[in-house]
Amino acid sequence: MPATLITTARGADVASGVRLHVDPRGIEFWDVGADLVRIEVRVANLGTTPSREEDMLIEAAPLGAFVPWKPLTRVAVPALAPGESVTVSTEARRPRPTPLGDFSDVPPERLLDRVWGAADRPAPRRSTVRRLRDLLLRSQPTLAPIEHDGLPELPPDPMDLLARGNFYWAGNLNVFVGYKAVERHLARALRIYPGRTNLALFCVGSGRDAYRFQLETNGQHWDAAIYDMSRARSLRIDRGQGRLVRFSEWVEVSRRAAFMVLAMCPPPDAVQAELSVHVTQRSTMKEAVVEFSLDARAAGPGCYAV
Repeated sequence: MPATLITTARGADVASGVRLHVDPRGIEFWDVGADLVRIEVRVANLGTTPSREEDMLIEAAPLGAFVPWKPLTRVAVPALAPGESVTVSTEARRPRPTPLGDFSDVPPERLLDRVWGAADRPAPRRSTVRRLRDLLLRSQPTLAPIEHDGLPELPPDPMDLLARGNFYWAGNLNVFVGYKAVERHLARALRIYPGRTNLALFCVGSGRDAYRFQLETNGQHWDAAIYDMSRARSLRIDRGQGRLVRFSEWVEVSRRAAFMVLAMCPPPDAVQAELSVHVTQRSTMKEAVVEFSLDARAAGPGCYAV
């Protein structure tokens, strides 16, 4: 199950009996056409006191774990009685960047430069409470969300930059509600090629730290591994690129984020599976989960098969 990363900013809400709650699985996002992504979040009041109407703040990031967030939008959450829940929704624009080249040719470092900008180094890590305060006050000009045609714009999907644009945008959403932050990191309906080695990628880190990985899947007889591409010249692990990660080891990220390749070998009769990458950050010992929903019948090019 996805991890819930929660920090309480103040105890007043708990003391007053209001407890707004979002489960990671209650954060849903999917493409609805014309480069438009619909976002729905289910909010419940698990407390004993009615809540007041408040804004839910949403941040977004490229698919990965512990990567830099950028503000996306605000959504109004109505007042909720004890035990009541509501699904709030909004829409965002999916960018369609010009591909840098084919999956097999683009160096990971160049892909990082395009996703975050060559000169854009992540800001120093801020606590959830401080990020919430900054978002509420809008005290930093760099926090202004990018907009396109009046809609907030999501970060680019790295697979779009590798000429493998899929039907659904893959990425991270982080919602602040009830002075708590809840994240979901998801690649939805990613096409797989049974009987072959399938490559997908995700990003890890926002500065110097170390990370440990574990895999969980409901697929029967699947083989899977993770490769660290931070020093690779391309993303093709079949050409000797990348370093196989042992699941008990800490992988050092020395500067900014690093791309990891998830290599999966589904059996020839595979149709559908869920695979989760559990990522632990050494400095905080917090865990984030990157979810891959895999389907041999999905639309789009999907994984890169070798």
